[in-house]
Amino acid sequence: MPAAILAAKGDNYENEIEADEETQGIVNLCQVEANVYKCLVSVLEIGLACSVKSPKERMNMEEVIRELHLIKNTFLSSRI
Repeated sequence: MPAAILAAKGDNYENEIEADEETQGIVNLCQVEANVYKCLVSVLEIGLACSVKSPKERMNMEEVIRELHLIKNTFLSSRI
């Protein structure tokens, strides 16, 4: 915008820009927190599957490794 228009808008325009930047930061933080939550839930589910009382019902270690790699790759690709 030309300087004259910006000057006419005054501080309100600058406050709007700051508010938009702050809102965007909050949105990004919420998205990161949601991704971390999903990651932790997935890892805890694997932990529970590995600690079933009967060894025959527990998750196979090859499957555990595969799932953990999938979680890691999904989490790293979704990071902001």
